[in-house]
Amino acid sequence: KRFLDEGASVAFCARDRARVDAVTAELATSAGDRVLGCVADILDATAMDAFRASVEQRYGRADVLVHNAGRSRMAPLDKLADTDWTEELELKFFGLLRPTRAFLPLLRKSDAASMVYVSSLLAKQPEKTLVSTSAARAGALNLAKTMSLEYAPAIRVNSILLGVIDTGQWEARLAARRAKGDSIERDAFIDELVR
Repeated sequence: KRFLDEGASVAFCARDRARVDAVTAELATSAGDRVLGCVADILDATAMDAFRASVEQRYGRADVLVHNAGRSRMAPLDKLADTDWTEELELKFFGLLRPTRAFLPLLRKSDAASMVYVSSLLAKQPEKTLVSTSAARAGALNLAKTMSLEYAPAIRVNSILLGVIDTGQWEARLAARRAKGDSIERDAFIDELVR
């Protein structure tokens, strides 16, 4: 919304058609054709190429690429299977790499190119029950830093490391704990997360 408020055109992608359509409709009420919502999975290189082609066809350019996909996997180290690790690395690392590869040709044409990688403090401050997420985010942070060195000065690359944000993800975890018989209050649950 902030980009739109500043007069920019915005294209975004997500996997869920209903959510893409709903967000596009909501934003288009005030921004009109400055909003482009596409159904695409950031883990699919072909889908990212198609998304870039849609952006280029609609707007002719891309000046900013924001990476904002993620989730966290809560499990102690000894409970994580190789598939758990692979899924985390796929999303956190390749989920940054594939959109970057797709949009790099457009960003290189811009005179104000920027990439923003939205991540978590877990990249620098791991948590014991979020070990796979922490490790994957640390790798992705290193990748983003490498991109900042490789693409400078033509493309500015920054990382934003968020703390705990009250999202549906945490509400689902609280509900799962309560479903298992834990009567923890919401505030106590949040306090556990931020410790």
